[in-house]
Amino acid sequence: SKLMKDIQAKVKDIFNRAKELGLELCPPETGPQLRLQYQDQSNGEYCLIGMDPIADSNGYPSLFSVDRHVYEPWLDTSSSRSDDRYAGRSLFAFALASSS
Repeated sequence: SKLMKDIQAKVKDIFNRAKELGLELCPPETGPQLRLQYQDQSNGEYCLIGMDPIADSNGYPSLFSVDRHVYEPWLDTSSSRSDDRYAGRSLFAFALASSS
């Protein structure tokens, strides 16, 4: 189902909506692990990992992304400042809430 209806949504709003739906942020290791396991990803597909940001090589907060470009699998990063916006069609991976 669609997480956000907006054409462009802020990262903080996407994360808040995921939490409202009972989802949790993924641990950062989800990005590399998903890249290793998701071998049949469609060319051109781009999936952001819903996680606490990590610093990229320039020190900017970033999320891991699992991509396939020109038939090659990639583990990349994408900017994740709280006011950064993503298109409503963007794919995000979140964790199912753990039952307590």
